[in-house]
Amino acid sequence: MNMKLVIAICGLLTAGIANADPVNLDFQDGASIDYAGLNGWNTNGGTGPSVAGLDLFAGCGAETPCTVDQQFTAAAGDVLSGYAQFIAHDSLPNNDWSFVTIENMATLITTTLFSSDVQTVGDNGSSALTPWSTTIATVGNYSIQFGVANNGDNYMNSELQVSGLSYTPAVTAVPVPAAVWLFASGLIGLGATLRKKA
Repeated sequence: MNMKLVIAICGLLTAGIANADPVNLDFQDGASIDYAGLNGWNTNGGTGPSVAGLDLFAGCGAETPCTVDQQFTAAAGDVLSGYAQFIAHDSLPNNDWSFVTIENMATLITTTLFSSDVQTVGDNGSSALTPWSTTIATVGNYSIQFGVANNGDNYMNSELQVSGLSYTPAVTAVPVPAAVWLFASGLIGLGATLRKKA
């Protein structure tokens, strides 16, 4: 019985962390390349056609962002990146706005990876296609969110285009096999010694 305990402990010490990577990063669900497929994503609002990725339109109510988000589990060192572009279909004083954020679900800390608004791009203007990237600091559950909102009215809906999403898991060091076997043999020896004493 002690031997089974020792083997179980060795297995736990060498086990890795499961990583449920984000899914459907190209927003294509196989139905058509011309329309955004949102399998695996949560939505609140309208999406439109986009060959390159996701086209998210405002229109969920003044000051209420239309959003697309997904929760996933990540390891420290994993990298999530992509591109975003805000296209204003409005003018000041209606300062429509957009964002890309990531939230650590344990700490509830949200980091803004991209943001733009009418005041920044000008009346009926657009931002450049802007790269964004984040490296996960600690293992845990995260939520990536894209959003765009009207400001001051609920028509002349601005849009956020998202494309080129990429998720790169961290390269983890593999333990030196000799060190693992040496440690395991020490535990087995300890188990055998304890068994003889009993």
